[in-house]
Amino acid sequence: MNCNQLNAFLKDCKATRNGLSKIYVIAFSDLKLSVLGDAEYSEDENGVIISVSIKNQRNFVEIQNANKSASLKELVTVFDNGSVEINQEFSLTLMTFSAKNKMFVNALINTPVVFLNKTRNGEWLILGLDGNLNLKDVDGEISETSNQRTLTFAGTANQLISEISASAAQTLISPPEFIDGNNAFNYTLGMVLKAS
Repeated sequence: MNCNQLNAFLKDCKATRNGLSKIYVIAFSDLKLSVLGDAEYSEDENGVIISVSIKNQRNFVEIQNANKSASLKELVTVFDNGSVEINQEFSLTLMTFSAKNKMFVNALINTPVVFLNKTRNGEWLILGLDGNLNLKDVDGEISETSNQRTLTFAGTANQLISEISASAAQTLISPPEFIDGNNAFNYTLGMVLKAS
C-alpha cells in the first residue's frame, strides 16, 4: 500500500512554449559530492532545488546554438515488484566538424555530466545530479542537407528531472572569480568551453 499523500495539482493557466532556450553543462566531477556519492544540493519545501555545491573555480558553461535541436526525455518504469527505474535522455546537435568541436566532444566521452536547461517558458531544469548521465552516442553527418554532430546523453536516475530556482541557476552559470584575474573560458563554435 502506498502511504504517500497526494497533493492537488493545479493547472497553470499561462500559455506554454515548447523547447529549451538555454543549455549549460558541467562535468559531474566539478560538483561537491555527498558521502553517498551524489551531488550536494538542497531543496525547498516544494521540491525545487535552491542550491547546488560546486568546487572552487568551476561553473556551468553554455552550449550556444544547440537549443533548437535539443530534446529532453524521461521514462519511468514501475515493475511488478514495486521497484522503479528512471531513465533520462538528452540530445543536442552541434554544427560543423571543426577541431574545436571535436575537442569538445572528446572531452565529453567517459565524463559524467550535469545539464542545466532553461525552458522557453522561463523555468530552469537540472538533470544528472546522481552522476549517471553520460554521452552514449555521437552521430555525425556531412551531406547536402547536414553538417552536424548529434550528441545523445543517457543514464538512469534516482529522481525525476528537477526544477531549480532561477536564482540558484544564475549562481551556477555566473563565472567564478579567479584569484589571478585570468579568464578561463574560450568562446568557439558558438560554445563556451572551459579551459583546463
